[in-house]
Amino acid sequence: LLPYNSAHSKLVKRSIANLCFLNALKKSCPHVMQQSLAEQVERLQCSGFPPSVLLAVAESLGKKLKLSSKAARPVEVKTRKLEVMPYFHKTSHGIKKVAQKFDVTMAFSAPCKLSGLCARTSADLRRTGVCKTKHQTMFTSCAVGVVYSIPLSCGKIYIGQTGACLNERLRQHRTTLGTGTGSNLALHVRDCKCSPSFHTTSIIGRGKSKRERELLEAFLIRKNK
Repeated sequence: LLPYNSAHSKLVKRSIANLCFLNALKKSCPHVMQQSLAEQVERLQCSGFPPSVLLAVAESLGKKLKLSSKAARPVEVKTRKLEVMPYFHKTSHGIKKVAQKFDVTMAFSAPCKLSGLCARTSADLRRTGVCKTKHQTMFTSCAVGVVYSIPLSCGKIYIGQTGACLNERLRQHRTTLGTGTGSNLALHVRDCKCSPSFHTTSIIGRGKSKRERELLEAFLIRKNK
């Protein structure tokens, strides 16, 4: 081992002491680590290293090892709970502020957008030609997600809704007419002895979701009573 009274700089001598301590800690098993460190101290003292230098090197090495162990620990990322609720003016933001106190993130949804209120504002949405089915009978133009009206020979109208193609729904209505069971249309035709005009079916409303269409259907049925 290099004698301390050699002509080398203090930086070189401190590096030698630091390397001896580091090897004793990293290259020894935990149960003999203390013994290895004591042997390295004894070697350095035999080479003339003063206790003050050994103490300063040991303190510096201890601080570096503590910092490296903290950096190696995985950082625990605290995940915040996310809740989604419909947006209500003057109410939702108040709920959001309260939720933040309990580490809950709020997100707002808007199921009914302005684009769905008026067909003219949604000119870019291609509603025609959306059905790829080759129908045997084309009662009317293909359309999906609609509320429709079927005129009856008795003067009344039948109002219904469908999320599928309108032509497919009209085909189902025509099929149930022969059985007299199924939809309310088949029951009415059986009792009234009237006939529906499928080819003059008109679209009286649209809705993306089933709930929207059912609400619109119920409103139009009540309105046309």
